[in-house]
Amino acid sequence: MATVTYRCPVDPDCPSVSDRPAFCDDHVVPLERAAMTAPPPEPAADREAPAEPGPAAVARECPPVALVFRGRVLPVPADGLELGRDSPACAGVPGLAGLRQVGRHHARLYWHEGVLTVVDLTSVNGTFVDGREVRVPEPVPVGSTLRLAQDVEIAVREIDEFGMPRD
Repeated sequence: MATVTYRCPVDPDCPSVSDRPAFCDDHVVPLERAAMTAPPPEPAADREAPAEPGPAAVARECPPVALVFRGRVLPVPADGLELGRDSPACAGVPGLAGLRQVGRHHARLYWHEGVLTVVDLTSVNGTFVDGREVRVPEPVPVGSTLRLAQDVEIAVREIDEFGMPRD
């Protein structure tokens, strides 16, 4: 399985790498940069996910992509990411737990042949990519807007080697 690693956000010449964005064992990371990132997601073991590609597709090289949502950067790992009020990946997003229009297990992002794809997990209020409702698994290109329910917008951005969104 392909793994995303991040370089030191403080010193470009530092040999240290991490599986967490904006983190370095050798340097103190500025608080404002560390606060923008959420902890790496943990897989939801108690739910059965919809049919997704097998390990061969997940193991392909995935571009460094993150979701920018409410001041947090959520990198999309090679094994995907679940979005929702009860999702471990979204636990660090302020105020998300109180948004009742977002389902507990609302949508799932995963890589299919190197393309970021979203599937709605039968949410009541829907999942949208650039305004189009997701009824079947749908590609989510970098630069697009993913929307949960009516007004929870998430920017899909490429990230640099430090785990920060590129403009």
